[in-house]
Amino acid sequence: MDIEAKDIDIEDLQGSTFTFRIAHLIERNQYLLEHPKAMLLGAGLMTEDSKLTGSMFNFDIGLIQESSGQTAQLDTGDISYSILLLRYGYLGTVLVLSLYIFLMSYFYKNRTDPVGLFSFVYIIVIIIGSFFSSILILPITFLIPLITYNIVQKNKSGHE
Repeated sequence: MDIEAKDIDIEDLQGSTFTFRIAHLIERNQYLLEHPKAMLLGAGLMTEDSKLTGSMFNFDIGLIQESSGQTAQLDTGDISYSILLLRYGYLGTVLVLSLYIFLMSYFYKNRTDPVGLFSFVYIIVIIIGSFFSSILILPITFLIPLITYNIVQKNKSGHE
């Protein structure tokens, strides 16, 4: 599916929030489908202002940078999954999501512990928020559950 071939007005798309997010995701996924080397592990961990970013990508859908007037190629605060796919590829995205799923199931099993219950609810909120923000890629987002995982582990071993 070629996103540029569709009859979509980019200006109207930026005003439509969820449609914009889905189009952003589809365009980044299309890049992966067209570049098999990037499919598995992604295109790389470059910054938005890197010269390599400007030479590698030419996406039409994205937020307009005020400083340059150009479309942001990598970063968006709108949806986590397009950033995950582009930077980490399919395998990296599955690994990141697997970590959250593991932690969520662990905290659900230990929901009688107040920290476990809080952490379970926290991860659900993170997953819901990931469709509307770039929260999944922030380091603090997965550090808090890893810390609370250790707390729940210590609480479990203290009760046995």
